Amino acid sequence: MEAYVGRKRPAATLALYTFAQNNSPVGSPGGPMRARPLLPLFVLFLTGCLAGRMNSIMQSWEGHHFSELIMRWGPPQAVYDDGQGGRILVYTQVRQWTAPGQVTTTTTATATIYDNMIWGQAQSFSQYTPPQTYGYTAWRMFSIDSRGIVYRWSWRGL
Repeated sequence: MEAYVGRKRPAATLALYTFAQNNSPVGSPGGPMRARPLLPLFVLFLTGCLAGRMNSIMQSWEGHHFSELIMRWGPPQAVYDDGQGGRILVYTQVRQWTAPGQVTTTTTATATIYDNMIWGQAQSFSQYTPPQTYGYTAWRMFSIDSRGIVYRWSWRGL
């Protein structure tokens, strides 16, 4: 880019320069990468907090009768015999989310200037990515002894 020392920039040049600064790619100087080094630490911290909270919730059921669990959480999705006179209650929940679709448009243009006339042409190409749905199943399992008391638990998926 030309240096405009002591003069004002032409309006068109100023608009292009402003656009380039506001839409700089991630990781480029002046781009949004400066805030990103802490992102992995934040995600790790948040995941650890949520896992600790889930452990506390699950552990709070130890020693309680399974009827209390059913009264609070509703009927389980599955009940299995544990082979020792007890049961295993399994709660599942499907978690889904949809990422929005996206359109990327690339425009190529040429212009010719001759004296005080200008003419040109432009061609655009758009690529559409449809919305994507993702998901997983969260599991909560409680082991119940022969007296109906919760004595063990496990979970997978926040």
